[in-house]
Amino acid sequence: MLTNRPQNGQGLGLAIVEITTPELFAGISRKATTENHFKVAQELANDFVKIQPRLRYRSTPQVTVTLTGTKDASGEFDYFIGEAVQKAAQEKSVNLVTLEPGTYAQLRVKKNPSFLLGWRLARVRKIFYSKFLPGSAYEKSERFDEMEYYGYESQLHPRRAQSMTLLIPLKKKS
Repeated sequence: MLTNRPQNGQGLGLAIVEITTPELFAGISRKATTENHFKVAQELANDFVKIQPRLRYRSTPQVTVTLTGTKDASGEFDYFIGEAVQKAAQEKSVNLVTLEPGTYAQLRVKKNPSFLLGWRLARVRKIFYSKFLPGSAYEKSERFDEMEYYGYESQLHPRRAQSMTLLIPLKKKS
């Protein structure tokens, strides 16, 4: 689904990609705010580990994602963690999210050492929104805020070269 070819983009490992096939994810979600996002994320990750073995029709190779929804008027958003699956037939307690076809910014972010991942994500977001996006032919779409995409293929590389992908939905500027 995702490309390995970065394009321009201020050294961001950026590619503008067209996703043509929907991808289905099964997992769990909770409401969060900017203030409690990290606490909710940690709780959700702990709960996801418990339900993950019960997911049916898991995709191979494994892909794990977190999806940050768009904030509503009160500042709340849905925060989802899940895994790619081939079919929607899941337990009732499992939420389903579909990555819809469309245009996305795909930003590769080096994962290791892991204690730097948060800093690297913040830096990539800042450069993308302040330098790349204003001068591009795109603007952010409101489908969702962003998706962190952790694909198995990254683990095939030596540990120091492993990366994750940040997907941001885009649309052409009007």
